[in-house]
Amino acid sequence: MAGLLQKQTVLLPIDGSDCARLAVKWAVTTLPMDSTEFILLYVIVSNEGVRKDSAEYVNIARQTLLHTEQHVRELGATVKKSIHKIGSAVSTICMVADEEQVDLVVLGSHGRSGVAKMVMGSVSEGVLEKCQRPIVVYKTLQGRVDPNEA
Repeated sequence: MAGLLQKQTVLLPIDGSDCARLAVKWAVTTLPMDSTEFILLYVIVSNEGVRKDSAEYVNIARQTLLHTEQHVRELGATVKKSIHKIGSAVSTICMVADEEQVDLVVLGSHGRSGVAKMVMGSVSEGVLEKCQRPIVVYKTLQGRVDPNEA
């Protein structure tokens, strides 16, 4: 069936932040809805010595995914699936991108720099370095996100 548009799959890692919500909104309103389906991913970050597999963390992940899925569908887009996993944010995003054979990863960036970046790290920077899929980083400047836009 030559000439038909093939569906592209886009991975949207989310964490409940305004930056992630803006990245989701950008992806859903910019990419062609008729040929794009989205996979939502919430990573419960597991640091050494810290258990993040409790029901509380899983519930937060599920609620965030559900809310985001509803928002994406209200905008008229297709959600292929919603996933929550426990692990390193960077490794898990890259692993899911490969497992799901996504065509694109779109993630938000908090725009941190200096000491804040050194202390907190940069998930988007790690994904750019390690992920073997095309990536769009939707960057906002720290402290300059209007929650009404998200």
